[in-house]
Amino acid sequence: MFDGAKVARVNTVNCRPKKKRRGMVYGQTAKRKKAYVTLTADSKEINLFTGL
Repeated sequence: MFDGAKVARVNTVNCRPKKKRRGMVYGQTAKRKKAYVTLTADSKEINLFTGL
């Protein structure tokens, strides 16, 4: 997805849904999965906000 980015490792985490309340009804948000990506020292920078 990003040119020149070299990945060292990837860790994934399952996030629990948060409890929310709307009036007297309790519910939950959707559960999510996060990925923590560690880049190598010789990989290029990732510029997300170029051209703004």
